[in-house]
Amino acid sequence: MVVDTIMQKKKVGGDPPVYSDNARNRRATGAVVMAALIGRDGKVRDLSVVSAGDESLVKSALDAARTWKYSPYLVNGKPVEVFTTITIHFAAGT
Repeated sequence: MVVDTIMQKKKVGGDPPVYSDNARNRRATGAVVMAALIGRDGKVRDLSVVSAGDESLVKSALDAARTWKYSPYLVNGKPVEVFTTITIHFAAGT
C-alpha cells in the first residue's frame, strides 16, 4: 500500500491501512481517494470518499485515515485548517 497526500510530510501518527482478508482473497486493488479537512490541532476532520477503485477497500482506507494526525499547517506562525486529498493505493500481495 502506498499513501499519497499533500500533507504527507506533516503526518506524525496514526494507524496504517489494513488490507482486509476479504479484499486480499479477492485480490482487490486500486486507489481510494478521500477529501479531508485537517484541523488546527492536526486531526482529520470531515473525511469523505471521492472515488474508489474497489468498494471493498473503502472501509479500511477510512478507518486508517480517521486515526491519522498531522503537524498543524502554519500560516504566519499560526495553525490553520487545511483541505487536502488523501489517496491510499492498495495492491494485491501487500
